[in-house]
Amino acid sequence: MKLLALVSLLCYLSCRVSADNEFKGLHVFEFNNSTYEVIDAYVTWYEANYACKLFGMFLVSVETEEEDAALRQAIVDYVADDFWTSGNNLFDLGHFYWDTTGRALGPFTNWAENHPDGGAQNCISLNGSFGHKWTDRFCSNSARFICEKAPCS
Repeated sequence: MKLLALVSLLCYLSCRVSADNEFKGLHVFEFNNSTYEVIDAYVTWYEANYACKLFGMFLVSVETEEEDAALRQAIVDYVADDFWTSGNNLFDLGHFYWDTTGRALGPFTNWAENHPDGGAQNCISLNGSFGHKWTDRFCSNSARFICEKAPCS
């Protein structure tokens, strides 16, 4: 059943790619020369990471306070929902980094109170229950997600 949902999501997303290979999201906005796509699908962190890469984008990395504020404003209407970011500690337990950039978190962070709380919760989401502050969650949980496409340098 889960595989069928992923195939359906990928088919749905692939239909949104135009002839010039631009990915069209449900909610699109730009900030600081990057384009962001808010995706209205509930998937695991792994599926979200794959879906963004499939379209030449990456799960969002929140590296500045201004970027965090722009993202939180874009999802303000999704009060109860969580959104995956590229943040995780899958390869170095206890040390979170952005999967997209390979950089460690910081100096800016926006963790919810008592987070990260340790254990096997290895992926970072913008958590609606905490005003979309960051929480560590099980990567196998389902959440919506945000893809980012930064300009080539």
